[in-house]
Amino acid sequence: MRKRDYRKGFFSPVTLLGKLLLHTLWSKIVEWDFKLSENDFELWKEIAFDIKQIQTHTFDRYIELDDKCSYQLLCFCDASTKAYACAIYLRQETDESCRVDLIYSKTRLAPIKKISISRLELLAVIIGIRCLAFIESHLKITVQKKTLWTYLQCVIHWIASKKQMSTFVENRLKEIRKCTDTEFRYVSTDINPADIASRGTHFSEIKSNNLWWNGPSWLLFSNDQWPTWSYKLTTENVNLYKSEIKPSTSYQQTELRVGEPLQELIAIEN
Repeated sequence: MRKRDYRKGFFSPVTLLGKLLLHTLWSKIVEWDFKLSENDFELWKEIAFDIKQIQTHTFDRYIELDDKCSYQLLCFCDASTKAYACAIYLRQETDESCRVDLIYSKTRLAPIKKISISRLELLAVIIGIRCLAFIESHLKITVQKKTLWTYLQCVIHWIASKKQMSTFVENRLKEIRKCTDTEFRYVSTDINPADIASRGTHFSEIKSNNLWWNGPSWLLFSNDQWPTWSYKLTTENVNLYKSEIKPSTSYQQTELRVGEPLQELIAIEN
């Protein structure tokens, strides 16, 4: 039996509020000794209060690493207009029990130059796969399964598609498609814990939030009991998908694990 503390980014939804405030101040070209507006000052006081609450908050920071356990790394990704994020959970299962714990989270501000929400979601997937690789290399355990969920259907279709995409999308897909041992799935926004991280929230909203700390409750069920959602693209997602397709039809075939329902929907008309 081994114990190690690999948790990081537990309060990223809270610290994101601070990042967003600084970003707002920078966009206003505010000097360091400049007096904040009343609204900005009130927001800063709320963030400072949250930080103090975090410092006094206690919880189990240890993951039990047992040779008799089977391990899965489960990653959720999400993007908002202000930021994108991932939240990673370790699923440990023995014959007697199963537990799922948040072990890592990361947030990044959206680029100053505005880009589409679909491209931001693709960036969320990028940090997701990078963080999965980082966590797996540091845990030093045998991970039986890695799964990544994203809430935007067109991103799933980009990953599985054989069509040549725009340079921005294609360059990132090349990195994603190297993760042939990771299964990519769609998840509804309302039960996507990364949605909390990408939008930011106060400490009081996450301190007892089971979705954030343990992920969706169905992660405790066997994999074949996990819910599946339709991969059929909405009209909006069809337009997002097609907007990134290059006129050229040349492509390279890639083997990639995707949820079974998606296999039937990979072919989309130009």
